[in-house]
Amino acid sequence: MSIVRVAENRFQQVAIGTVPGAGIEQFGGRSVLFTTPYFRELWPILRVNFAEDFARFLEVEYRLTGP
Repeated sequence: MSIVRVAENRFQQVAIGTVPGAGIEQFGGRSVLFTTPYFRELWPILRVNFAEDFARFLEVEYRLTGP
């Protein structure tokens, strides 16, 4: 959960322009965690804890299934 929260924070920082676009790749933004079967199974449960724009980003970027 912490890795996902850090990635969300970085995503939001990029969105508001305080970090350059490449910044999302740092600190969990491109974590291999998001490609694991374990994460894919948990994602529908975890999704509600994150901002909608970030959740959609992960779903598109990693082909996750939304709610």
